[in-house]
Parts: sequence; structure tokens; C-alpha cells
Amino acid sequence: MIRTALMLAPLLLIAACARPGDELPWERHDEHAPQPVESCPADDARDVPTGVQPRIRFEFPGESAPDLDPDSLGDRTVTLISSDAFRVRGYVSLDAARGVVLFAPQDALHPFVRYEIQVTGQVRDVLGNPVEGEYRSTFVTGDESEVDPCTGWPGSGPPEEPTRGEP
Repeated sequence: MIRTALMLAPLLLIAACARPGDELPWERHDEHAPQPVESCPADDARDVPTGVQPRIRFEFPGESAPDLDPDSLGDRTVTLISSDAFRVRGYVSLDAARGVVLFAPQDALHPFVRYEIQVTGQVRDVLGNPVEGEYRSTFVTGDESEVDPCTGWPGSGPPEEPTRGEP
């Protein structure tokens, strides 16, 4: 009991000395929305191999150690749509260390088709800040190569366990 009181005393002292509206050390407030800054394949890329696993890299203005909220990522917030409005089935995963979201299609994409990767404003960081608006990037597949052109791009290591998605 005394040990617990001694451990809580410094926190209570800090809280008692704070003025109304001051941010306490254990509270993190940030109103900067995560920003998608680039994708692989690049927007309007052509002749993209059908084995591609599109990625989107996010930056977090104002954050020193940002993270996307993995619970905000899934098949409703990160989608890949073909030019004929077909929603590609796949898995979404997060490389939190690099701020990269990966969409891994369940099957290879069709050759010579335009695809659009979309991120909705429902994606948010761990502080609850949502992405402003929607992010969209398009590319057109070429031949039926299984080679992923994003190899070597940030977040291109072995995929983590899927965050959310349809099997």
C-alpha cells in the first residue's frame, strides 16, 4: 500500500501543479492527420507486373513516433478496384516501423487492366486522427509476370500477418 502511494505521488504532484488546459506528460495530443505521400507502383504507372502488391507510405506531421491504428485498416478502408469496378480480394497489412500499408491480392491481377488503390478517410493514426479525404493512385498492369516491382521499396520485406481482409 505504501509502495503504491509512493509510486503515485509524483504523478499526483504533476497533475496538481498543472494549469487547466495544460497537457500532462502521460497525455498525447496531436491534431495532425496522417498523410499518404507515395505509393508503389507510382501513380499512373504502366506495364506493372500482375504479381504486384501495392503499397502506400504515410507520413505523420507533428509526430515523432507515429503509427497507424491497425484496427482502422481492412478491406473496407484500403481497397483495390479494377477499371470494370471489380473489387480485388486480398489482405491488408501494416509495416508500422516504416508507415507503409501493403495490399496483397489473393490472386495475381489480370494483365492490361487499370487498377486503383484507394484509402478512405476512415484510416486513422493511434491518436485517432483520420486521413484527410481519400487517397487514390492508379496503375495499369502489363504482362503476366509474377515479379513484384515494389521490391526494395520501403515496406517490401516479408509480409506480416494480415491485419484485415477477406481470405
